[in-house]
Amino acid sequence: MTGQASSAQPLSEEPASRPVLRRELRFLETAAVSIGVMAPTLAMSVTGVAAAKALGRAAPLAFVVAALGVGLVAYGFVRLAGEFSHAGSVYAFVGNTLGPRPGFLAGWALLGTYLVFPPVSIMGVAIFGRAFLSTVGLAKDADWYPIALAAWVVIWALAARGVRPTTRSLLAFEVVSVCLILVLMGVIYWRLAAGTAPGGQTLSGDVFVLPPGVSVSTLALAAVAGFLAFAGFESAGSLGEESLVPTRMIPRAIITAVAFGAVFYVACIVAQTLGFGTSAAGVSAFQHSQAPLAELAQRYVGTTLASLLSLGAMLSALGAGLGGVIVAARMMFAFGRDGLAYRRLGGVSAATGVPGISAGDRPGRSWLPLAACSSRVSCCTTTSCRCRPRPMSSSPTWWPYGSPPG
Repeated sequence: MTGQASSAQPLSEEPASRPVLRRELRFLETAAVSIGVMAPTLAMSVTGVAAAKALGRAAPLAFVVAALGVGLVAYGFVRLAGEFSHAGSVYAFVGNTLGPRPGFLAGWALLGTYLVFPPVSIMGVAIFGRAFLSTVGLAKDADWYPIALAAWVVIWALAARGVRPTTRSLLAFEVVSVCLILVLMGVIYWRLAAGTAPGGQTLSGDVFVLPPGVSVSTLALAAVAGFLAFAGFESAGSLGEESLVPTRMIPRAIITAVAFGAVFYVACIVAQTLGFGTSAAGVSAFQHSQAPLAELAQRYVGTTLASLLSLGAMLSALGAGLGGVIVAARMMFAFGRDGLAYRRLGGVSAATGVPGISAGDRPGRSWLPLAACSSRVSCCTTTSCRCRPRPMSSSPTWWPYGSPPG
């Protein structure tokens, strides 16, 4: 690496007309995107059961292994984010290091993930929203569709306000939901240490010892659940054109997200495992739980905290959807600006400074241009990843920083 901070370069002869995102995000706002897309509360509400089914009482080991693996992957992102700042995230990271074609493929592959995040997150909002309404007695069998529709409206409204209000909303969602889990964890550990747990459970180090008959390969398979809990840690990489000091803030944001996730996930899964108990009956209860956090809250605290945790999981899912929209919009902005997708995606709202797709520019058609990219891409020899289209009848060609040869 050359140590250069690569940001978007002009692709046309009129640099002044090139869309520019606003640099206004501080560290916490940058880190909020990575943590928000990870959705710690949502992750802890669903992934622990899968690890328990594979490892039994040793479910926390799956997240220890996952944290080590994600840490290695994160190191690569940290190094690249310290060199290049670009709204396209891995599109620029890979394109500037391995070449334009790998950058093109990596960028579109990751974009696919971020496009899936919001709909999946909306499913989580609907599921936990129904659970919350049922627990508090407002609706025993609420229809999922109005909840999902309301979540989409909230996400769209927040994403269109500007990147700073959006990231602050994302941070608020996660702070509230994580604090609720911390309260539950504190009560569980306190009652375990005091010997007042509902089923007579106690603190035990068995959670870090593989049960007899469980192989290392099973541990590796169970770690997949842990990896899923970290999904999205790299999301801050798409804020390379909006962070105040991107080559410093984004690496720190990624490190913070992974470090926080590692500590929080392991501590939370230990609390869940010990809360249910390390006996055969306790392990079975954990493995078959549909909502482990809410069930533990009901056992150790009461209905009120169980209801609040369902609300917290709903907020976390909402934040994950919002974070997915933030990142996907910026990657699509980078592709549209560089001629790899519908050009209108490369616009920026003059009022809010966010990509046009976030600002609600033709929402009914904003997803269709994903198919507008040419099926054939030819490359010149360069380490950059900038695309400038030929005339309409030709396929796009990669040029170094927007400058055609000859």
